[in-house]
Amino acid sequence: MLGEITKDNMDFDKIENIMKLDAGLMYKFIRFINSASNGFVERVSNIKQSIMLIGEDPFRKWILLFFYSDLSGEDNEEYTNKAAIRGRFCELIMEKIDRSKKNDAFISGLLLDINLLLGKEIDEILDEIHMSNEVDNALRGHSCLIKDVLDIAVNYSEINKKQINNLYKKIGIDKNILYKLYLEAMVWVKNL
Repeated sequence: MLGEITKDNMDFDKIENIMKLDAGLMYKFIRFINSASNGFVERVSNIKQSIMLIGEDPFRKWILLFFYSDLSGEDNEEYTNKAAIRGRFCELIMEKIDRSKKNDAFISGLLLDINLLLGKEIDEILDEIHMSNEVDNALRGHSCLIKDVLDIAVNYSEINKKQINNLYKKIGIDKNILYKLYLEAMVWVKNL
């Protein structure tokens, strides 16, 4: 499923078939779509209609957050929130630099510490799930724009000012908006 949702052109039929195999996932997704907080007038009853209704990007985020939350378990809500904030923060930074890479930035931020949850080496995990080249390179630690954005996110959450000063200049983002973007990421996670 992870490999399928990270493709540029998702195969909705394939995703629907995968989700049909997991009643719990399907139930939670349809319940999420039909919740009053989404404000949709018409109730939906199938996966493909739901994806089309909310759009590909929100669907990708929902599925990734669902899997991450499921992996970390109920006892690790703080860990899940930290990863979600980091993912959203990376996405918001990337929107200011290169909007075409914002989804890859979100995925990279969310999955940065997935190796700790799974107890496997990151290379082994990435070999199994086949992410985009940008995500793969960033998570393997190879030099690229998304890796720089990840580094800003990690250093910002750890309040490492020296590293932040080096990185924001390197990627060409205004240092003064980082605080606003970080707060926006925290609010986004709180409202999930």
